[in-house]
Amino acid sequence: MAEQETLAHSSLNLVLRITNVYGDEIRGKNFVARIISQIKNGEKLSLKLPIDQFATPVNAKDIARALYLLINDKKSGVYHIASTDYVNRVQLAQKVLSYYPEAHYDLIAIKTSELNQPAKRPLLGGLKSYKFLQEYPTFVFSNLDDYLKEKVQQ
Repeated sequence: MAEQETLAHSSLNLVLRITNVYGDEIRGKNFVARIISQIKNGEKLSLKLPIDQFATPVNAKDIARALYLLINDKKSGVYHIASTDYVNRVQLAQKVLSYYPEAHYDLIAIKTSELNQPAKRPLLGGLKSYKFLQEYPTFVFSNLDDYLKEKVQQ
């Protein structure tokens, strides 16, 4: 409804659809940043994650770069901004953990239905950036490996 209201208000408005944002941020609240922070603090992780929720994680820097281009070129309408990774939550955690062999963790794969979450979650989520990439064919999204390689060096 918010998207519809935004677009109805003016044909010049821009809506970005994103999901599973990760990257550096002051609060460190995103899933990937929390795992890295806990590992670096020597904490043991207890992860109970849905194996049936798939999404396309995207780096916040890529979102900012894409948004800059869209605003600079006075684009409007709806754009999906997504990276090339398509993983479930377990695979996402495993990817992060693979860069930190010293990490101590328990990883339990469960079904979404077992989580009893108050809000429904899509199982086969994720986005495709076709429209954006057709208009910006030289734009290259980073992926989770790119981000993790940087983080390990810090």
